[in-house]
Amino acid sequence: MKIFSLHTIEQRHRTHRIAARDAAAAERALKSRLPRGARIIERAVAVDIDADASSAEAAISHLLSTDFLQLDAGIDAKIEDWVLHARSQRHLPAALARINAGLGPVGLRVSADDRLWIGSAASVPAIGLIFEGTEWAGTGLTSALRHMTGAELSNMTFAGKRARAVGLPLSVVFAIQPQEVTQ
Repeated sequence: MKIFSLHTIEQRHRTHRIAARDAAAAERALKSRLPRGARIIERAVAVDIDADASSAEAAISHLLSTDFLQLDAGIDAKIEDWVLHARSQRHLPAALARINAGLGPVGLRVSADDRLWIGSAASVPAIGLIFEGTEWAGTGLTSALRHMTGAELSNMTFAGKRARAVGLPLSVVFAIQPQEVTQ
């Protein structure tokens, strides 16, 4: 069994999640519930319900090794560097807020309770760009991450955008070795 993600246009863009054996069965189930005039504009297979831990670890590795903005001293940095910097400043609320202001537009936040929060690509397009062309594009990222040890789900805002997010303990995040990103 897989979960299929089907995007429609009704009066507004919506994403529906349908559990089905195959794409055709998912479309039939959705069409029976759509209002007249609505049409399916995109079809994607979301990650299998039982996403394995190695996929989630590979997604975290990809995220951490992605090039990002320069740190304070003008040093080129990856997302991993920003998260480590935030972790070192987590007991200083003003410093942590400043770092999170830089991470927010890409759907990331480090909390004072030692968690990395990763927003949904559906709500924060920039995180989707990091994973574009990978198996974690679209809803695949959230589906994979929520199966990791210690994962929590929550609603939060990232740079003013409301999003569903997965929070992972930093001890779990940094137990994973980042790999080089090929883009």
